[in-house]
Amino acid sequence: ALKALPARPSNLAALYMAQRSVGDQALALSALEKDWTVPTKGRSPANHPQVQLGKALLLAGSATQRALSIIQRVLAETTLWHEWPGLPALYYLHASLSSRLGDPLAAWQSLEQALTLWPDEPHWHALAAEILRAQPQPDLDSALEHLEQAACLQPDCAMHYLALGKLLLEQGKAQPAARALDQAAHLQPEREEAWLALATARQMSGDLEGAATSAERAIETASDPTEALLLRGAISLQANNPRGAFNRIQTVLRSQPEHVKALQLNAQALAAMDRPQEALSALEKAIQVSGDDLHLCRQRIELLRQAKGSEAALQALQELVERYPQRLEFQSMLAEALFAANQFELGMDVAQAVLRASPDILPAAQRSALYYQVGRQMRRCGQLDQAVAQLTAAVQHDPGQLDAWL
Repeated sequence: ALKALPARPSNLAALYMAQRSVGDQALALSALEKDWTVPTKGRSPANHPQVQLGKALLLAGSATQRALSIIQRVLAETTLWHEWPGLPALYYLHASLSSRLGDPLAAWQSLEQALTLWPDEPHWHALAAEILRAQPQPDLDSALEHLEQAACLQPDCAMHYLALGKLLLEQGKAQPAARALDQAAHLQPEREEAWLALATARQMSGDLEGAATSAERAIETASDPTEALLLRGAISLQANNPRGAFNRIQTVLRSQPEHVKALQLNAQALAAMDRPQEALSALEKAIQVSGDDLHLCRQRIELLRQAKGSEAALQALQELVERYPQRLEFQSMLAEALFAANQFELGMDVAQAVLRASPDILPAAQRSALYYQVGRQMRRCGQLDQAVAQLTAAVQHDPGQLDAWL
């Protein structure tokens, strides 16, 4: 019936949308190809923004760049169509397509135009938050404001609260994150992602009982409960219940025996249950699978120290340094271990070699610790001027290094 109507903008747009909605993509694209040859200037029905918007929506999924070109062409001729009330939708679509194609600056310029004209569209505010986070210099405070506005405009939409809670969580604002995520979880209780994020927020805020309850809900709703089980295990560890953590983690390891995170948590649970040898075996397997991850190696050294003493830990560190001579992190760990074992001269040699090589590779706190240990040893040897220089460097890299101040 739509095909029989006169070629007015509203009729053409309705035809494209009808063909798209009934899944007749090929027919719609065929009609679109015919229209593509229409001259690009002038106020013909085929050039009307409403028709072009329909074309762009039709192409957005399969030919994003081409859809964007259509919108750009229309927006370049806004003086011809300034009276059309749907122009904000064109700006919004331009922003959405630009964002999808990795151009957050152009996306934000268009979305600002759209929101100026239609400020009460919740999903536009949600897109604004995404675009602001993707900027070369992310504006997280403004992103939060837009997500709060989206939730205010559409309070029954779980996705707005979920996005808001996740952003608050990233910023370390655990309690407001938990409030937003609780809203998301209760609006959409079948959504594992919301319960998982809520459990994390409650864990961060110290509400371990609430975190455990939320993690259980995530386990119940998940098609793959691996992540939720691991989080539940981590919460049990934090609550000083290593046996509970161990049981949860075993559920994962039975089906995924080489899951690195599960092996790591399993090692922590075993160590807390005073089973250091088994913990060490679990951690060594995780390291083998992950390829000598720094954090896991550090845990292994500590477990070795507990299970076999300082000499075994030192030997393992020396082996790591020999195997990876370019990894200053391992050399830094060796220096710390030598100082802890009262092998000050060797520790000084290793620490100074690390700091001379390329100190910026190491985190500031680790650099500060090395400067502190070197300065402390120089002070013992009576080299006071050099000691002051090293301790000053320690404070500069980590102002919270109280020992260096003292």
